[in-house]
Amino acid sequence: MSDVIQQLKLLYGRNGSYYKVVTDLEYLDLELSYRYFKSPFFEKKLKGLSSLKEQLELIGRGKEHLSPSDYFAWTMQNNFLQEVFGDGMHPELLKRAYEVLKLFCEQKTLTK
Repeated sequence: MSDVIQQLKLLYGRNGSYYKVVTDLEYLDLELSYRYFKSPFFEKKLKGLSSLKEQLELIGRGKEHLSPSDYFAWTMQNNFLQEVFGDGMHPELLKRAYEVLKLFCEQKTLTK
């Protein structure tokens, strides 16, 4: 699905409302990844977490229009950290979520 969103970004990059459209598409990509993460199927959860991590890496390298603080606010709004570290915590998800936390710290969006 991310490939489709990337193609839409290129398509909409040709008109004047580029920034708004691309930002909306980036949020859509986050939403789709989060829906995968919320799936009851473990493989989909891993796919969603991997996608969320990839998006944060792109944001951290300045390859997306969302800022690290936008991403962090979105994860807080969607209770992402509570989902990972809450009652349904799975060791494999926790291990992979460490990378997300590390990236948050590197971007100085996650503090004490």
